[in-house]
Amino acid sequence: MNNVAVGNQYIAGHGTVLETQIKNDLTGLYGHLTGVPKALLPGVGGKKILDFWWETVNTRQLFSEVYLVTNADKYKHYERWATANDFPVENVVNDGSTTLDDRLGAVADLELAIRSRQLQDDIMVIAGDMLCADQNFDIAQVIRFFRSKHDWFGGGSVMVWGGIFLEGRTDLYRLDNGTLTAIRYQDEILGPVVRPYAGAVGPGFLLVHNNAWPPVARVCRQFLENEGIDTIDWPTGSPDLNPIEHLWDNMFRSIRRHQSGELAIYYELEEGEKCCSRGIVEVCPESHRITRFLEKPQEGITASRLASVVFYCLRKETLSYLSDFLFQQPSVEDKTFGRFWEWLINEEKLPVYGMKLPTGFQLIGQVGLSDYTKWLAHYSAKQQECPAKPITCRSYARVGLMGNPSDGFNGKTIAMTVCNFWAEVTLMESQTLVLLPHPLNDPTEFGSLQDLFRISRKEGYLGGLRLLQATCKKFYQFCSKQGIALTKQNFTLKYDTNIPRQVVSLVSPLAWLAVANRKKEIQLRDAPLNAIVSATLKCLMKFYNLTEDDLPKPVRANFILNVETDELFITAGLQDRVVQVYEGLVYMDFSKQLMNERGHGEYIPLDMSGLPTFWLAYLGDPSDSGRIHSNVRQRWLNGETDVVEAMKRFAELTDQARAAIHSKDWHRLAQLMDENFELRRSVYTDDCLGPGNLKMVQLARQFGSAVKLPGSGGAVVGLCMDPDRLVEMKRAFQEAGCVFCLIVPHRPSNCGMSSK
Repeated sequence: MNNVAVGNQYIAGHGTVLETQIKNDLTGLYGHLTGVPKALLPGVGGKKILDFWWETVNTRQLFSEVYLVTNADKYKHYERWATANDFPVENVVNDGSTTLDDRLGAVADLELAIRSRQLQDDIMVIAGDMLCADQNFDIAQVIRFFRSKHDWFGGGSVMVWGGIFLEGRTDLYRLDNGTLTAIRYQDEILGPVVRPYAGAVGPGFLLVHNNAWPPVARVCRQFLENEGIDTIDWPTGSPDLNPIEHLWDNMFRSIRRHQSGELAIYYELEEGEKCCSRGIVEVCPESHRITRFLEKPQEGITASRLASVVFYCLRKETLSYLSDFLFQQPSVEDKTFGRFWEWLINEEKLPVYGMKLPTGFQLIGQVGLSDYTKWLAHYSAKQQECPAKPITCRSYARVGLMGNPSDGFNGKTIAMTVCNFWAEVTLMESQTLVLLPHPLNDPTEFGSLQDLFRISRKEGYLGGLRLLQATCKKFYQFCSKQGIALTKQNFTLKYDTNIPRQVVSLVSPLAWLAVANRKKEIQLRDAPLNAIVSATLKCLMKFYNLTEDDLPKPVRANFILNVETDELFITAGLQDRVVQVYEGLVYMDFSKQLMNERGHGEYIPLDMSGLPTFWLAYLGDPSDSGRIHSNVRQRWLNGETDVVEAMKRFAELTDQARAAIHSKDWHRLAQLMDENFELRRSVYTDDCLGPGNLKMVQLARQFGSAVKLPGSGGAVVGLCMDPDRLVEMKRAFQEAGCVFCLIVPHRPSNCGMSSK
């Protein structure tokens, strides 16, 4: 809505089935309701239905005016109601009809209110006789989402500069305060941005910029010549040769897809509700645009169970369509909102977006007495329910069995969740939102100043509390953007984990803070990030009743990654997040084509039956576990042949491992695990792997075991086919100061979200 938003509450109606059945009821229970307009009947908690909606639209003062539309037959009832509830009597619109035969129809009543009150703003339309299951509903969420789909372009502009190359892009540089001159281009772009990048790439760097001023200005050409930076001279009128022109084209296409539009509210039908009694919408999950509206479809016409309700937002530019629609509908039976939206969406192809509310709605004007009392009792019982039981969700550590670390390089991997290590989050409904610190990971009390010093030196300052907070923030942001309204419920979150910091690399790439000088380098490891984020997300989804359709698994993995990269500024890859969402043994393909087309890779759960016994060992002191990722990514971005070919080879090994798992050829899988390590060693070098990791690999090979790094470092995973030698190897690792355990695979059917 704009600043002069208008709410419109529609309550006109004649001789409904409900009114007739109340009048003819022989039980005597409803005699006092005879003649009472349907919107003034008791709602949830004994409050009149219209009282609820009036409080909803009036509490936050979000609207400049609110109007009620009624017929002449019931006008006096609403006039009295308005007087008693501080509602402007002059805003009660009388449509003049007194019988069912001379009724105007819902859309005509709305058009009358707009025309008679000369409304020229965006409006919201709500059926005043609609039961709502959620009495804490926040209408501001609807307005915010409508604005996000309405105010795509509010004017103004911004000038930015960016560079693209084969495998990536530079950051965008914002150019404020005036136009881009040749001097600014030299001082703000060529000097601080292009020159360092050209130096990093080295010989062969070629700058491509167009013939626009100022790139071709003498001062800029002289600067590039002095710096030894080569450029391409473009002939006039050759935009197709310049890749930046294609980027512009893609951007304009993307902008055109973001059309302003109307907003229709929908919810997911409850068990027992039939599609043939409601307007059903089909919604594109990416754009949230309603692709088809079906008014009371017969069973089998659509698979959607998303029911539209009389709750809409209309732009002022679209109000004229009401008159056009009415002109085409001579029959009053067709002047319904359902027919209007069918026409507007299916025939006129106007962009209409959908927003899902986590609550049920029932238009009592369309039902009889038995259905009214049934839904009233059902919704009232929901309100009286005791606070929900605590929700406890676990996410498990994973081991990378094949292909890592190529997940960050458009490669392929196979990983498996393990029951040995986990992070657990518990959510309890509460009056206020509370995040509880973990007594060990988020210490607030210490035995002494010396105790604080030692703990801080060993574990740093970054516990798990910030993960809960970042996940909650991102969850709210995601739901707001996706058009998923959340109930006004608060909760308390707490977490626990048994994942040692020494094996955090099983769960997440490390967040490194390096302070280097000639003598030493200090490395601080982060907590088991994505396991806690994943478990928190599970709790939030269950608490707010979000389904797989609201947050599909591939999107969930991206969400977890975005919490870490966007909120916590931690460089990470998708593999860990994917396997924690899908759980079990998962094959993952992160090819560039898939990531560009889908926004995610291809993720395939693998058969876990008959798996051999894998083992895991990790360092008691991870200080010499190396800096695994080193400069490999930059070398890969630069197109260094050895690195590019190695990442392709990781993908090939992963496909072979998938085939070995399918055929249960465990000896072949063991060979591939060894190849995976040697390939990684050739790319990262021994210095980067670190002496601790190499020592564990050498120790395992003394006992004939396959061995590789399962994550970023500090631990090794292996497969030993000889049970006797496995026992000997365990003893050897323990004597070497390592922690050794047999892996217990986590199968999705065994665990997951639960209430305790």
